[in-house]
Amino acid sequence: MMPRAVRLSKTFNDQLVEQIDYGERRFGTRVAEEKKERVLATIEMVLAHYPAIKHPHPRLGLVVYPVYDTPFIILYDYDDRELGYISS
Repeated sequence: MMPRAVRLSKTFNDQLVEQIDYGERRFGTRVAEEKKERVLATIEMVLAHYPAIKHPHPRLGLVVYPVYDTPFIILYDYDDRELGYISS
């Protein structure tokens, strides 16, 4: 199965940089980098392959995915039409 194209928003990039900078100051570079890598790996290895792993939040209309062992939550959407070819 081929992963879907992932487009990270400017907001995602800006907020990740801001939070990682904060984490470095508070917890050190190693911890901050570990959390950043976990977030990016979750996107690449889980959500790009299985975007429908959770249903969209009823009020937000976005999937809410907490990243294990980090303070991060990923909010995302995906194109249902793209998923159709996977399940056929």
